[in-house]
Amino acid sequence: MLGEILLTRESQAAEVRVIDSKKSKREVSIKATGKLKNNVDVNIIVTYWNNCISHDVLYGEGQGITITSNDNNNNTWKNGFYLPCIIILQIIICERI
Repeated sequence: MLGEILLTRESQAAEVRVIDSKKSKREVSIKATGKLKNNVDVNIIVTYWNNCISHDVLYGEGQGITITSNDNNNNTWKNGFYLPCIIILQIIICERI
């Protein structure tokens, strides 16, 4: 359903590496644990890179693995994305509250 919470994250560790400082290009790796909406434990590992392609838009590409505890079902994904920079600021602000 639209607006339904699918995952509740319980912990997260992130590492950031600068790839190209002139282009503000960086790589981010995240390891997180959480629970899916059906109360199944999940481990998530994600790596993506992003950079500003204009003063208000980020472009990035990433891939990740999701492992559930009930049947060790592994799901993988790979994707590219465009985000308005204001969304990134909102995420950073929300993470710090």
